[in-house]
Amino acid sequence: MLDNHDSKRFWSKVDKSKGPLGCWIWTGTILNTKYGQFSFKKTRDLAHRISFQNMYGDLIHEKPFICHKCDNPTCVNPIHLFVGTPKENSKDMKVKGRSVSQFGETNGMAILKEYDVLHIKHLLKHGVMGTFIAKMYKVNKCTIYSIKNGENWKHLT
Repeated sequence: MLDNHDSKRFWSKVDKSKGPLGCWIWTGTILNTKYGQFSFKKTRDLAHRISFQNMYGDLIHEKPFICHKCDNPTCVNPIHLFVGTPKENSKDMKVKGRSVSQFGETNGMAILKEYDVLHIKHLLKHGVMGTFIAKMYKVNKCTIYSIKNGENWKHLT
């Protein structure tokens, strides 16, 4: 729990302009994960966790996650937060349609474009060696063989 001084510092970093039912946006330090962070008493914690604990007490030990009903990682409005396990958090994510796997070009890790993969499939079909294709497209030969074996880019025929 925050003492009076830390509580004032914490809430001074919160934008409540959306009203009591809206998202209260953390304006302090934001991590790469998009979650807010607050430092106090030589410790650091996620801002939404601190907000939850400040409002409801220390219920976190039984279920380690503080989840967002609003799916806004910068929100610290305690009425938008609930306690959950990793499994419950994953279920909530699936129910809200946020766990859809990204494949093909929509996957942020994709190096190849769909037209590249179609060309690679064409080359493979006509007997061009996978190692040659890998060099041509500057990818690992495992990438080519995953395409050849239907492990990656399955949605393209």
